[in-house]
Amino acid sequence: MERIDLAGVDHVVHRWWVKGQAGETGHAVIGLGQLGDGRWFAARAGKSWSGVWVARDERHACEAVERWMHRRGGHQAWREITSGRS
Repeated sequence: MERIDLAGVDHVVHRWWVKGQAGETGHAVIGLGQLGDGRWFAARAGKSWSGVWVARDERHACEAVERWMHRRGGHQAWREITSGRS
């Protein structure tokens, strides 16, 4: 996967997940979306754990999200929050 900066790039986030509460140790966010040109990306943000990567396709992006969730407590540790356009 290629790392990119979303600043100034047309994109849509289809799904967001969050772990913990803002300001607390362990708080993190994971996103799944598409760039304006249709490519899929996976994003994550947390202490020492941030970045956005372009995937080769939707499945590849979903697999990255699954791996990240697994490394940070598994699915039970995450809750899905409202998605939206960025």
